[in-house]
Order: sequence, then C-alpha cells, then structure tokens
Amino acid sequence: MELPPELKSPLLPELDLGQIPEHERDCGHAFFEQMRMLQRWSFDFSSSAGLFEFATKPPTTDMKSQWSFIAARNGGLALRNYARSLEAARELLPSVSCWESAYDSHELDDVHRQFRNRFPGVEKLLHRHGAVGEHGEAADHPEAVSRAKKHDCLFGRTYVSTVDGQTVSYDLTFQNAQFLTGLTQSAYSALAPIYSR
Repeated sequence: MELPPELKSPLLPELDLGQIPEHERDCGHAFFEQMRMLQRWSFDFSSSAGLFEFATKPPTTDMKSQWSFIAARNGGLALRNYARSLEAARELLPSVSCWESAYDSHELDDVHRQFRNRFPGVEKLLHRHGAVGEHGEAADHPEAVSRAKKHDCLFGRTYVSTVDGQTVSYDLTFQNAQFLTGLTQSAYSALAPIYSR
C-alpha cells in the first residue's frame, strides 16, 4: 500500500552549522534533530492510518482487529513523540543567539498551539513499553509500570488511553494525518530565514 502524496511529510534540508558560534553548535544540532524528527513522527502517524485502513477492510478476522488496535496505539505514540520533539525544539531555539534576529519563534509557537488544539493531552499517552510513572520514571522501570493503572481501548477510529484516571483520546484518520503533514510543512517553512542567512 502506498500513502497518498499529500500524506508524505516534507524532508528538512541539511543546514551547515559551521556559521554559528562553536559553543552553540550542539544546541543548533539538537534543534535541527528535533525538527527533523517531526517528519518521522508525521510519517509514523500516516502509516498507522494506512494500516488501520487496511485492517478495517473485509474480510474481518481476529488478526485484523488486533492490527487496528496496534495501528491506533502506534498512531497515539507518534502523536506523543511529535509533541515531545516540537516542545524540545521550541526550548532549544533560543540557545542559538545568532538565529534570534532571523527567526520569529512565534511561528513555531503557532505550530505548537495548532497541534495542541487538534490533539489535546497527547503528551500523556503511553510510552512504547508502558506508562510513565507519577514522577516521570521511564516505563522500563517495573515500579513505574506497577504504580500506573492503564487502560487502552478503541472505539471505531477513536483511540482512548486512560492512565491513573486521566483520559486522552484521538481519532486515527487520514484527515488528521493530512493535518499533521501540513503542520510539519508549516514548521519547516518557518525556518526559511535561518537557511537564507
């Protein structure tokens, strides 16, 4: 199955970081890595929507039902990771002083606002290996997983995850995949002043 062209996220071109002060290069590199990851998470979400679409076509079997759930859970993880990469990029951007005059951080703030409006609370969705503990411990720590009471379910295209009484949901649709692709394009377009320096 091939994803439609409108669901394929743009690629972020390479940028020569040799122009920025040496002590800021690590932050500049980390910023662009987080921005580059937006494309990966957007593609993961689109791929999850594609798998879900495939799994819901007849004939229906138990395996296809499980594929639908896996697709929905993976789509939720892609959204969660997208939120994390976007937030990390926003935090790193001010660390490169020479970009401040060229780049309007409000554009990236607007991308973040649009994402949060469309997918509220997704940063609370589960880790790949379980839930985050109450103090943010990684899910690979058994004590963190045992403290968190989690429930995941799928209603049609709506994935719902509840951890310790907090519920987050989202719809796994091609419309949301297209929205995320467009948002990634907006985030990358906003970087044009940095590339033109």
